Amino acid sequence: MRPLGLLVIAAFALAGQQAAAEPALWKIQTGTSVVYLFGTTHLLGPGDRWWSKEISDSLDMSQDLWIETLPPQESEVAAFFVGHGFSRDTLLSTGLSSSDKNLLRLAENEKGASPKLIEHLEPWAASVLLQRHRQIGSGPPAGVEPLLETEAASHGIPVKPLETFDEGMHQLADLPLSAQMAMLLAELRRSYGREASEPSSGNADWAKQAWLSGDFEAAGVRILDELRDESPILYDTLVAKRNARWSIAILGMLQDKGVHFVAVGAGHFAGPDSLLVLLKNAGFTVTRQ
Repeated sequence: MRPLGLLVIAAFALAGQQAAAEPALWKIQTGTSVVYLFGTTHLLGPGDRWWSKEISDSLDMSQDLWIETLPPQESEVAAFFVGHGFSRDTLLSTGLSSSDKNLLRLAENEKGASPKLIEHLEPWAASVLLQRHRQIGSGPPAGVEPLLETEAASHGIPVKPLETFDEGMHQLADLPLSAQMAMLLAELRRSYGREASEPSSGNADWAKQAWLSGDFEAAGVRILDELRDESPILYDTLVAKRNARWSIAILGMLQDKGVHFVAVGAGHFAGPDSLLVLLKNAGFTVTRQ
């Protein structure tokens, strides 16, 4: 369970710069320092082919693989939820409209959880659990990171996190209550409301094909714009501020005489706050491979 991968997944599904026949890979080189940048997605199906010689060669030349966060132990997840996911002063349903309360009851019945337990969850925790349940119900998501990690392990390349599990989860747990409630309502309506019964618009397939071809700049910007319009706080917390922190880490890699491979959600390479923009503004040339 990748903590931030459980939320606003569309915001991290797409990004890019120019059309290509395969997913986008960028390179920054200064002196003897090289950083490869690769945007990942969780929209893939079992038959989708995205691995390329360019990706393989770049990873094999790297001394380490950097990803958003390492998969946590179950005990870490449980401890965080116990410490930060409960003990609200008010019940979860307080302030919900009657229609949204009905959706919450549907969620409780489907999960088979005690309504008293759900009622005492913080909104961010309820959102995470509901989305996780929805993803499991639709089958395990096919992501890029497992193959990258397996390839790295086969060559003795260490895998390192840009943030710890606790750091990632605190970005959700520390959100203002209004932003947490917005997340919860979006998940309830997506999973149990009218949106859940409406035919798919095909956006997921369109997004996947855009990522596979590397031709997804406009799509990535649109998705991030929608997130920013719906919740500026979520956008700032999960996109802009993380990009700012990660760009500093990448700048540190560029001070090192070595080769590094950075693989994070592709949405972090889109829009005016993207890693690409931040690194270019820092004076580096970013080249599409």
